Amino acid sequence: VVSTDEQGRFHYHGRADWQVKVRGIRIELEALEEAVGNVQGVKHCEARVLAGGTKLALIASGSAVSEAAIKEAAAKLGKGYVLNIVKVVEQSAWKFNTSGKLVRNHVPLEDDGEQKEAKSKDSWESFDQEGTSELELEIARCVAQLASASAWGRTSHFVEDLGLDSAGFGKLITLLRRKPGLQLADLPMLFESPTVAALAAAVEARKRDEAQDDSDSEPLAVSER
Repeated sequence: VVSTDEQGRFHYHGRADWQVKVRGIRIELEALEEAVGNVQGVKHCEARVLAGGTKLALIASGSAVSEAAIKEAAAKLGKGYVLNIVKVVEQSAWKFNTSGKLVRNHVPLEDDGEQKEAKSKDSWESFDQEGTSELELEIARCVAQLASASAWGRTSHFVEDLGLDSAGFGKLITLLRRKPGLQLADLPMLFESPTVAALAAAVEARKRDEAQDDSDSEPLAVSER
């Protein structure tokens, strides 16, 4: 846990279990908190791993703290540091022990339906729709319900840029197959085409292949003599 004093000096509070695995990638919580501590306005911050190592969260407080700036600073550390949740709190939300060290896990951090809905809305609003087809937009709407990114587009990688993992792919397939035009999508297709643009192209190609197969299987008309 890192904080800054009035002179702008950094202070680190505790050092327990810094190295963790998130979505199968080993990361350093200390490195994440240090990077976020350098974001303008941030005074205190704490990183947490949630949902059995599938989600990475960051709580921060300070003056005019920008969630987008926090996500950007984290993402620069590598694909394992893509944040699923960012929560900005008041300075008074933190608790310190008698030694002045910040008490970890004190600030409540819910991951309920309301927060998921807000995250989905933020992810969708940050999607660059320029040059996208209707099919790509349908895919992007599904991805936005699972991804967390301050800025992304049709060529953003589902894993490297948006932080999805194999469990996320399973959820994404369920969402995609609820859409009439995306029922041909499957897991192998996601792994082979892990962007909105590539996935849309793969779905269209499969539609053409199936249409061709149906055409080839039609019985030939027998002419009467």
